[in-house]
Amino acid sequence: MNIYEKIQQARVELQKSGLKKSGHNKFAGFDYFELKDFLPRVNTIFSELKLFSKFDLTENEGILTIINSENLEEKETFVTPIAKIETKGQNVLQQIGSTHTYLKRYCYYNALEIIANDDFESTIDKEEYEKAIKAINTFHQFFERELSDFLLINNAKQIADLEPFQVIKFKKFMHKKAKNDSELAKKIKKFSEKGE
Repeated sequence: MNIYEKIQQARVELQKSGLKKSGHNKFAGFDYFELKDFLPRVNTIFSELKLFSKFDLTENEGILTIINSENLEEKETFVTPIAKIETKGQNVLQQIGSTHTYLKRYCYYNALEIIANDDFESTIDKEEYEKAIKAINTFHQFFERELSDFLLINNAKQIADLEPFQVIKFKKFMHKKAKNDSELAKKIKKFSEKGE
């Protein structure tokens, strides 16, 4: 088999394995795959298919290279750009570790077509979706860090890349956070009154 056949076979084998999500995003209320949820199975599948994977972190991106061990000239590369993630309370080394973990996870998501969030609701209310888009576009400056994290976790560069259910979920998160944070609620109210 060439490298493309092997990668496709690895995708099929991984999808059959019934992976379970152990990661939980508290602020946005959804589950996701951590590396420990799929990497051991990926390593077993790659070993069986004679594939080797190598992850590199550069200044601007994470790079996953998959090599056909039976023909070392056959390589496939998957790249994920670095997004600025600021995590309060972490030192520089911890921030590098967090960035490394995020990028490695998303490179594997891309390479093996791992579905990051399969909670898609087929019956999304169009009006609710449009209201959510409007709310996010209007008030995003009050939730920049959270929106940045949410986009990164969902492998999206902008709001338009999100599924409708994800847009609605983030709007609900904004509402809940404003409801529980009186200072934030005051800022949003003041901003809204200026716009009228």
